[in-house]
Amino acid sequence: MSLLTYVRPWQTQNVREVESLCESVHTVTAQWPDDWDRAGRLRSLASREPYAVRRLTTRAMQRALNDLVAAHDFDLVQVESSFLCGLDLSRAAATVLNEHNIEYELLARSIHIERAIPRKLFNLVESVKVRRTERQAWRRFDGCVVTSERELAQVASAVPGKLVAMVPNGVNLAEFKPQRTPSSGLVFTGLMSYRPNIDAVTHFVREILPLIHRVRPDETFTIVGWGLTDEVRALLGPRVIATSSVPDVKPYLASAAVVVAPIRMGSGTRLKVLEALAMARPLVSTSVACEGLDLEPGRDLIVADDPMRFAAAVIRVLQDKELAVRLGAAGRKAVESRYGWDACGDRLEALHDDVLAFKRRAATGSPLQSAASTGPEPEARYADSLPS
Repeated sequence: MSLLTYVRPWQTQNVREVESLCESVHTVTAQWPDDWDRAGRLRSLASREPYAVRRLTTRAMQRALNDLVAAHDFDLVQVESSFLCGLDLSRAAATVLNEHNIEYELLARSIHIERAIPRKLFNLVESVKVRRTERQAWRRFDGCVVTSERELAQVASAVPGKLVAMVPNGVNLAEFKPQRTPSSGLVFTGLMSYRPNIDAVTHFVREILPLIHRVRPDETFTIVGWGLTDEVRALLGPRVIATSSVPDVKPYLASAAVVVAPIRMGSGTRLKVLEALAMARPLVSTSVACEGLDLEPGRDLIVADDPMRFAAAVIRVLQDKELAVRLGAAGRKAVESRYGWDACGDRLEALHDDVLAFKRRAATGSPLQSAASTGPEPEARYADSLPS
């Protein structure tokens, strides 16, 4: 397996670590800004292409892709996110689109959450563009991957007959495992240049944390994640701490009395939820944060959307040690049974096998049938057996 990816100049250590997992790693330096790019977004309003697609479709990446495909006889190219669908993949033998989110859904939801009028207006226009572009990508690729049954149904409805598999996000259970360590404080993990995470911590600090401090005034909230924006830095203080980039999030999760996921906008499923549960940490989450995951509220985690109820849930877990232990154990068990890497990897490989088989059979005119769906418990779920 070879990887082609954008990187920042300071991410060389990350590249070295990934190299141990791949036959080869090829990089293109990312040139766009991390924060809200007002000028770029304003210019994009005059284009039919979505801003994110324009930003990621660069000559440097296209050249690197062309050179790599020309130099190797790849069976299949998998693209991570429909925002990369502006790249020309005509030289690839077979293609799979991995949808981490339904991107237009994420944008549409953010319209109701964002306070700034320019963001609301931009996201409204962008969601219309992304919806059109994303659905075109679903048709163009030979196969699609989504992370939940809910999203599988959306793709199947939009593109009847498309080969699409539900492959949930997963966790390395050997790495993310319970640890015996003293716990205190509240923890949130995530990329802090990502808008849903920025909104989550802003909402938590402004609307929820003051309610917690009325009862437990000394509780600290730690934000663990790279890419702090000015908006997040403005929240920091004696009881609101940010780590910025860390080599490993596991020590922070292990030491958390409660992990919080106050996500209000998004799509797909969230790794931060699975990682916390895999480490047997008690989790308080919004319904959006745990959406698409096969988890039972009240048993595996506590779900609350209203700030008052969210704060009350956090306080309850902090005060009830037996509840915290019980939630942690149930969450770990749920992740072990459904979200380990091995099971997720099997589902993805099944889709790859079917895409390649379908391409070969289509070329020869043979009847097309899903190999993965012939057994009593298929690894992958499909909208239909025939590609559109």
